Amino acid sequence: MKKVLITGANGQLGKALVANVPDGYEALVADRQTLNISDAGSVTAWVNDNSPDGIINAAAYTAVDKAETEADLAKLANTDGPKNLAVAAVERGIPMVHVSTDFVFNGNAGAPYRTDDSSDPLSVYGVTKRDGEQEVLSAHGDKAAIVRTAWVYDASGSNFVMTMLRLMQEK
Repeated sequence: MKKVLITGANGQLGKALVANVPDGYEALVADRQTLNISDAGSVTAWVNDNSPDGIINAAAYTAVDKAETEADLAKLANTDGPKNLAVAAVERGIPMVHVSTDFVFNGNAGAPYRTDDSSDPLSVYGVTKRDGEQEVLSAHGDKAAIVRTAWVYDASGSNFVMTMLRLMQEK
């Protein structure tokens, strides 16, 4: 059975990933209490102790507006953490998937973005996510994949869909 580390396991995306692990795989779940991805030594030790066959990084600082005043916290989760995971993955020779965002772009394209389009983030959140992508690719290169998404949502929690439904009921 292959073991896959899923970071951000208590977040919206992490919970969905853990709930949908395919047959033949075991999820090694980590949230910020069990693995501080911004601490390189902790990441290396955790990966060495648990020997995953791959890493999916769903951990992130996602408070887009708050990131403007909490840039250091956003950088720790969105830039330093992915770098540490990528370095640990390279040391073990395992693949990594890093989840990012369309906030790495400025939103002015007028058409869907291509994977090779230049990034031009307009916010601290976008800058930290772009820098995280660059750190992952720089450290891990051909065994890393970046997945960018515009929205993550489900039937519970705090997300765009639930906010719109709540606002429709209130107003």
